[in-house]
Amino acid sequence: MKLKFPLLCLFLASKLLTASDVLTLIHTTPLPGFEGDFDHFAVDLKGKQLFVSAEKHHSVEIFNLDGEHTGTITEVTTPHTLVFDAKKGNLIVADGGDNSIKFFSGTDHRLIKRLEVAADPDAGIFDEKQRIFYIGNGGKAAKVDYSYISLISADSMSEQSKIKIPAANLESMAINPAAHLLYVNMRDKASVGVVDLKTFALQTTWTIPGLNLNTPLQFDSRNNRIFIAGRKPGKFYVLNAADGTVINTLDCVDIADDMTFDAIHRRIYVTGYGGISVYLQKTPDQYETLSEFDTKHGKTSVYVPSVDRFYIIHTTTPDDIAGLQVYRVNNSAN
Repeated sequence: MKLKFPLLCLFLASKLLTASDVLTLIHTTPLPGFEGDFDHFAVDLKGKQLFVSAEKHHSVEIFNLDGEHTGTITEVTTPHTLVFDAKKGNLIVADGGDNSIKFFSGTDHRLIKRLEVAADPDAGIFDEKQRIFYIGNGGKAAKVDYSYISLISADSMSEQSKIKIPAANLESMAINPAAHLLYVNMRDKASVGVVDLKTFALQTTWTIPGLNLNTPLQFDSRNNRIFIAGRKPGKFYVLNAADGTVINTLDCVDIADDMTFDAIHRRIYVTGYGGISVYLQKTPDQYETLSEFDTKHGKTSVYVPSVDRFYIIHTTTPDDIAGLQVYRVNNSAN
């Protein structure tokens, strides 16, 4: 009997997952009525809360760490990057729909403050030590060929300054605290920008051969390595953070949107429309694919090491309603 393609995918996925023993699906929370993409997660460890931006649903959805749906924040338009500020107990939301950064109470989820910024704040990163939220905005949404990285103070809830970047589409960022640098994916340039956080200026730009639509990015501080995933085709890159030299490349699921570096297990998880790719860091210069399987197009993911859980959320597909997948992270694959 000829297998239909979706059944064949599931068969291959289960074989790969069993063989590598990386992640085990333990629970799925259905989310009826959700259409369109989800974008980013944020985690409140003390309150045991998981937040996710439902950009097309115009909400931030709230779960507990068991994956149970516990609430919704509706005072957002098109939420993108989320940050949970553990020190102040606030959820910070980059809202591209009304060009603002919003601060919500982490306990009762009320809106505390709305701060207007340049057009379409989207990708960003929070420096917990310096108390600065770096958020990209402007660019294509503002109909200009440059963007800004705005520096938002988590304490004063105000914009301190901004850094001009010669690209119209900024994506994931990572901070190298030892070198006082910030790395940012300049997606429309197929490049990585290196920002000096002492002078708050672009220091240099690395153009990576073969890289296309570079979206997620992570930094391994111990080994001074940068991990990037590109799209069309899906490719995973390992760079030397000292000079941007490409150390390794591997095939990757396509339309990658999120990436997590798991230093404990020496793994990199990349999630995209094509599923999930999991890589093992054998040495700082050697990497291999541990597993690759379907996630129902779940592009948005987060790893919470304290509970050994990996979360992936997917939108409605032709075969299923939207849902939050909760995986156990296994130790035996390495």
